[in-house]
Amino acid sequence: MGGAFLKLEKYEAARTSSKMAMTLAPDLKEAVIIYTICEVLIGDAGKAIPLLESLLKEVPEYPLASAILAAAYGVEGEGKKGSGTDQKHLKNGI
Repeated sequence: MGGAFLKLEKYEAARTSSKMAMTLAPDLKEAVIIYTICEVLIGDAGKAIPLLESLLKEVPEYPLASAILAAAYGVEGEGKKGSGTDQKHLKNGI
């Protein structure tokens, strides 16, 4: 559901739906991705950062999560922290 709301640019509904999905299925990385995209787009990127950092500890080679994390750092004014994530994937050929 969250993905559908996201495509419709209904970010609050997507955030609510994906947050519920994260509660029901904590291992569902797609729910984390949709939720964190919504937080970045809504302007509360600080909530996305710890979730993405945790996801990347579990799945280190996840370029989409790294890209969203870099964007979240940028929105929060910490762009230098986020720039390392892209370099790591480039070095690994991703």
